[in-house]
Amino acid sequence: MSTPAPDGQAAPAAAAADMLRIEHVGKRFGPVTALVDINMHLGRGEVLGLIGDNGAGKSTLLKILCGFQPPDTGRIVFDGQEVHLKSVDHARSLGIDVVYQDLALVNQITVYHNMFLNRERVRWPLLNNRSMRKVARERLDDMGIRLDSVDVPVASLSGGQRQAIAVARSVYSNPKILLLDEPLAAMGAKEAALILDLIRELKRKGDVSVIIVAHNYGQVLEICDRVNLLQHGEITLDKPASETSVQELNDIVIEEYRRALEERQRSPDHGPAGRAWDRARPGCGRMSVMPITRGPRRPRTLLGTALACAAALTVAACSGTSGSPGAAAGPGASGAGAGSGGGAVTVSAPHWHSCSQQGDPMQCAKLSVPLDYARPGGRKISLALTMVPAKAPPSRRLGDLLVNPGGPGASGLSLASQVAGGLDPSVADRYNIIGFDPRGVGASTPALHCQPSFFHGVRPNYIPANRADERAMENRARAYAAACERRYGWLLPFLTTRNMARDMDAIRTALHQQKISYFAYSYGTYLGQVYATLFGSHLRRMALDSVVDPRGVWYADNIAQDYAFQGRMRAFFAWVAANQGAYRLGSTAAQVQRAWYQARARLGAHPIRGPQGPMIGPDEFDDTFLQGGYSNELWPGLATALAAYLHTGSTSGILRQYEEFGTQDENEFAIYNAVECNDVNWPRNWAKWDADTRRVYRTAPFQAWDNAWFNAACAFWPVKGPARPLAIKGAGLPGILMIQGTLDAATPYAGALVARRLLPTARMVVVKGGGNHGQSLAIPPNTCVNRYLNNYLGSGALPGGSGLVNATCPALPPPAAGG
Repeated sequence: MSTPAPDGQAAPAAAAADMLRIEHVGKRFGPVTALVDINMHLGRGEVLGLIGDNGAGKSTLLKILCGFQPPDTGRIVFDGQEVHLKSVDHARSLGIDVVYQDLALVNQITVYHNMFLNRERVRWPLLNNRSMRKVARERLDDMGIRLDSVDVPVASLSGGQRQAIAVARSVYSNPKILLLDEPLAAMGAKEAALILDLIRELKRKGDVSVIIVAHNYGQVLEICDRVNLLQHGEITLDKPASETSVQELNDIVIEEYRRALEERQRSPDHGPAGRAWDRARPGCGRMSVMPITRGPRRPRTLLGTALACAAALTVAACSGTSGSPGAAAGPGASGAGAGSGGGAVTVSAPHWHSCSQQGDPMQCAKLSVPLDYARPGGRKISLALTMVPAKAPPSRRLGDLLVNPGGPGASGLSLASQVAGGLDPSVADRYNIIGFDPRGVGASTPALHCQPSFFHGVRPNYIPANRADERAMENRARAYAAACERRYGWLLPFLTTRNMARDMDAIRTALHQQKISYFAYSYGTYLGQVYATLFGSHLRRMALDSVVDPRGVWYADNIAQDYAFQGRMRAFFAWVAANQGAYRLGSTAAQVQRAWYQARARLGAHPIRGPQGPMIGPDEFDDTFLQGGYSNELWPGLATALAAYLHTGSTSGILRQYEEFGTQDENEFAIYNAVECNDVNWPRNWAKWDADTRRVYRTAPFQAWDNAWFNAACAFWPVKGPARPLAIKGAGLPGILMIQGTLDAATPYAGALVARRLLPTARMVVVKGGGNHGQSLAIPPNTCVNRYLNNYLGSGALPGGSGLVNATCPALPPPAAGG
């Protein structure tokens, strides 16, 4: 039976054989186009493979099909009728269901309870467990899923078995279309075979159409009827699986990489493939991270604006290997033990293999390092590495350039290709540019997760209405610290900036380099200062953008941020007021501020709902608009969303801004807490936190309580750090380049001057009136700043002015109104 269009208007019927047709669908996020004129179809009972690299647009298309996001253009014809999918629940009611990578299973409850999750059978007043157990067993047997028992917790099953249960649950909700998002991700051969057999069973029955999103071309061709290849938001191939091959698909993708690299070389200021760099945002907490350019993925730093979808970074292992151009083959050398307080550390040379990050080809590897450098022969952990190899002749190469985006807690894997694309090719080609995930982060092993559900749903209001609210937030912070100790007590004491600096030197040793160069943003500048203090003789060049005050680590630095972010928020309100004609939120900064707080109060009473329930309340609203403090380029989108919400009640703009900029990653948050709480002992008396926060709130309310709660776990942290921060020692270092905006809120200007005094060989370039966090390699580019960076990394040349400020650059003009 055909499903009528939701608006009651009949649409032209699709071909009878098609369960789904997508016609001219497009989707943009700010200045970035995610999908371009997509046309595709899905036959009844057909299994379609949707493949493409990271950044291709697959996740965006899936979100449109499951009702989570509306398309900007085009139409969707489902079962013969045009539909306008309003939500995930609406799509599911029509017969479109989705199984995500994270499965949406509850690990602590049994298999049969998961099979009936939110559809429980009841024999009043109790659950009818007997019936659910029996039916679950019958359903799993019917689908060929063999389990010893349906009474065991899901957590006890293999990854393939859990994925099979998630698929089976969706199948028995009787969908017409089943969307499988990476069903074989991170599975071994045996587990993958189970899921492939399950999909074959669905094909045999022929009563459900399936779209499989996957990266493994061989598995797709084995199981699917037809293949669509998505690249940069466009369908570039549509063929029956029997008429193509893994070789053909690889050739198409490699040719696209080659074209993108050529475009990048022709247009170096615009990053990979000539596209605008993805926007960036701070990591969990408020120290923030800096510029990571990404494909369709929630970014971490503020280089410009870009689209985002939540997805975890992994090191992609592709076929083929090659040695590091900057490292000799053979066993590792010793030497990383210097400054570690332990014996000499031996590390093996990394085994590089071809891979990609956010669609950019590069090399990947894992490096084993000591958990505890005082016991180098003891337990090991691993670091994930990426590299863009030098292209210049060996005689012109400058060695290895290690890059870090900040955090603490940010992944640096994709930063290598973005720095390679952002620097002038005459400079970038002379370095092996190395990115890495610091210990505990992202694709490094283990990755720290203390309380994965910490950011789920609407959180309690940052600003406590009374003492009871404040106690509840204290208890929330205390519970998070306890969860970290319970799950990773063996790892926590070793998550420090000092150990991350030792890891950097282990990377240097593994690469067989006597000296390395280093380029970093935000927290990465503090990591650089620590590395220079411990391993100064191993440094060739070091460029630091948006510099941390090392004497304020970390309690005082966070309070300094509160005042600086208040200034940035006032600047945003003033800009919105200056564009009254576009936004109609007030002609003065004070009027716009009142409008903003009106919206915040409304969200406190009526949070914006998402697919799984309430999604955006006051906290999530704050986290989203905080991003405007990191980059002026976000102001138009934020102002447009705020105006639409207040003038028309539309929540789509705020929802989109939150998804792109405001969501939090719990791994980043866990590392942020671990490193900052461990580096130095924080006040353990909550009365001090309360008094200091209330004092700040009187004049800088925007971030006072928000920032306090982001750091509050440090008041209860199980590891006690040293009483004072590490004393930074700059004597005898090579020349260092520092870059700083005078209005930077995450790393305030006064603190950068402190660091400048402690590093006497440094020279500072100051962007007067620059409020963006991260001034170099940004979009739009500040050519003055980029010139100083390229000159320094290429030749070691530093600005020659005297005093603490050795050169100045003008700030970029504020953005034009729009949205």
